[in-house]
Amino acid sequence: MIFVIGGYAQGKRAYVEREFSKDYVIFDAYHLQVKEQMMHGKDPLACAKELLDKEKVSGEQYIVISDEIGYGLVPVDKKDRMYREENGRVNIFFADHATDVYRVVAGIAQKIK
Repeated sequence: MIFVIGGYAQGKRAYVEREFSKDYVIFDAYHLQVKEQMMHGKDPLACAKELLDKEKVSGEQYIVISDEIGYGLVPVDKKDRMYREENGRVNIFFADHATDVYRVVAGIAQKIK
């Protein structure tokens, strides 16, 4: 699995489409899936683990793209803070298990793993 992270509207999807073949299954805006999972009472970290298990079983190659949402102000709302923290944990999990990790800023990628 390849993990691509960066701020909102920094060119992550465009980078992936430009640099990687169409043989990958792309999960874009995964941070929104984390929010959706939380809204439905699911454990986002368990869902992330299931996604990686599915990749292993299927033999497909995945690219997960996620926004970094923890650099701004601390949200006042408790649910928003919980979302930010849960998304951070999921991003750490993906980065730990990815073969390659890229951080994209202003359309420029830097390989960090």
